[in-house]
Amino acid sequence: MRLLYFASLMVIFWKGVAHAQDSLCDSGEYLINEICCPMCDSGNRVQRPCTATTSGATSCIPCMPGTYMDHPSGLTECFKCKSCDPGSGLRVKSDCTYTRNTVCSCMDGYYCLNPATEDCDLCERHTVCGAGQKVKVPGTERGNTICEKCPTGTFSNQNMSSSCFTWTSCGALGRQEKEPGSHLQDAECGDRIRSRTGLIALGVVSVVLIITLTLVYECRNKRNTEVPRGNKWEEGSLKKTETGIPVECTERPTQMRPASETAKPERCGGWGREDEDNESGSEVWHTAPEGSVTSPQLCGVDTER
Repeated sequence: MRLLYFASLMVIFWKGVAHAQDSLCDSGEYLINEICCPMCDSGNRVQRPCTATTSGATSCIPCMPGTYMDHPSGLTECFKCKSCDPGSGLRVKSDCTYTRNTVCSCMDGYYCLNPATEDCDLCERHTVCGAGQKVKVPGTERGNTICEKCPTGTFSNQNMSSSCFTWTSCGALGRQEKEPGSHLQDAECGDRIRSRTGLIALGVVSVVLIITLTLVYECRNKRNTEVPRGNKWEEGSLKKTETGIPVECTERPTQMRPASETAKPERCGGWGREDEDNESGSEVWHTAPEGSVTSPQLCGVDTER
């Protein structure tokens, strides 16, 4: 870079010298050996200057490859073409010709530090917008990248993101927030949220159901275990009529017979009377087997005779 800078100064110096000499001659001439000689055209250099014996003609030749002359001059050497150094982020925009120097530009991902002219001598890499940022203004060949931090409620988790993304709303998904979001990462959701109202309702229904099942079970168990004892009936054992007589007996009413009638024993619920075995003619009542109804009153029989 210092070499390029020095060469530029030399070009300016020689142009200044030529201009000072040319001021003594007409336009298109240069002064040499106190003689004004014609300049060589662009892309050429002076091989031999004019003399008094050559009728003022200047001998010119084209510039060599790798050199150029971009204006008419009386210089004996052409300017060396500039090279674009990739190590400085430069690339060739247009090649050097006999009449024009090489034009350099910045490589992709670089921007020029002296963008005032078409040519660029020094480039610098674009700024990389990291995670937690977004690219506000993309970098160009003439300007650097401008980054912006993600606002609250958004994030970006990769470099050079063009936009920031909104945090996931765990509540809207019916989930608990396991990790809060930041400008670097999204919010992390956990298990589903269980409704407190739903749990209370479920508990109440469960308790009511348990109580109902318990009452039904106790009622059925009580009906199955209660049996008649003697002349007294326990609640829930047999269904009774309005008169207090069990339905089981009223559904099969017995026909009462006097003691004089000869008949087989009438039984109700496992008990009855038998007249044939009684020589005195009095009614004889037989005790019912174990587990049957043992009270004659339950079948409407009057035992007092």
